[in-house]
Amino acid sequence: MLQTYEMLEKAGVVGYCLVGLSFLTLTISLSKILQYFWFRISCKKGLFKALDLVRSGKIPEAKSVADKDTAWSQKLFYAAFNKGLAVNREEAQHWDDEAQKLGDKLLTSLESGLSIIGLIAALSPLLGLLGTVIGMISAFQALESAGNNVDPSLLSGGIWEALLTTALGLVVAMPAMVLHALLKSAAHQQLENVVEKVNGLSEHLYLNRGEMVGHNLVSPKAAE
Repeated sequence: MLQTYEMLEKAGVVGYCLVGLSFLTLTISLSKILQYFWFRISCKKGLFKALDLVRSGKIPEAKSVADKDTAWSQKLFYAAFNKGLAVNREEAQHWDDEAQKLGDKLLTSLESGLSIIGLIAALSPLLGLLGTVIGMISAFQALESAGNNVDPSLLSGGIWEALLTTALGLVVAMPAMVLHALLKSAAHQQLENVVEKVNGLSEHLYLNRGEMVGHNLVSPKAAE
């Protein structure tokens, strides 16, 4: 068995490109995992806490928590609050549209970079195949140059070296496909958690409008 470095050398430029793509996939994946982890903690300390305070009837405290959170979280909080206390269908639809826009923005942020992983998963096998074709061409050129003194080992050695890039391309592509699917699913799960919480608050406010007498619609400054 050849050492990894020796095999990589035989794979040539295409092999180094594939290794580079594998490191890029790993880097993006780790950054997305950290992003999802931080987003979940941020929601628990900010948006979700504010929403739970509203459900407990602690409106001033909820507003205070929301105002200290990120701009995106503030906007979503106020959109959910105003939707729940909307006085007519048009107003409720307006705030629902605002919440939808914020949800789309969140999903775009959570999925940023995943298209690169998907591209790597699709491109790696083709890049590996290209390396194999180039290697086969080189092997047959060497065979032609040998003339009548053809050594079968020359051809067989050239073929297996050429096939290294195909194998390497598949090794890079398969984990990339799995990571792409898992991270995309995680992004949608994060969004679903937020949507469930926000819709739950709006429904709670709507069903308990009588208890909210004296609470005007929240100023939409943070939602602008």
